[in-house]
Amino acid sequence: MSVDLAELNQEIARLQVALQVIEQERDRALVSAAQWRQRYEVEAQQRRRGVEKADQTIASLRAELQQLCQNRRGAALSLPGTANTSMSAQLATALAERDRLQEALEQEKSAHLRTRQNLINALHDALKNPSRDGLRYPQA
Repeated sequence: MSVDLAELNQEIARLQVALQVIEQERDRALVSAAQWRQRYEVEAQQRRRGVEKADQTIASLRAELQQLCQNRRGAALSLPGTANTSMSAQLATALAERDRLQEALEQEKSAHLRTRQNLINALHDALKNPSRDGLRYPQA
């Protein structure tokens, strides 16, 4: 009977050690997940600011373009020749800038989606495989 108690005490001690190791791994995984979450939030915030800035620039350019179009209509009626050429050049410049900004916005959105997916995948991998850093569950 005393042999059985000694074996049970050894088994309990071994299981307690295994439980401590598993709890430490869980804690490390939670810390890692929190760090990834923070990185994702910072990245998302930066992307949102970039999108807001691009949206403001596009809105500003649209307003400027609308103003140029209205001025052009008035200039065409009152000042033929030189005013039209100047307005056409300004309009072409504004349209080119708008196209460039729209393309930059699309690229930024695409980059954001890639970054988001990469961070989510890394977080998933970190949570799914905490033993990747050399940590192993004790063998029974």
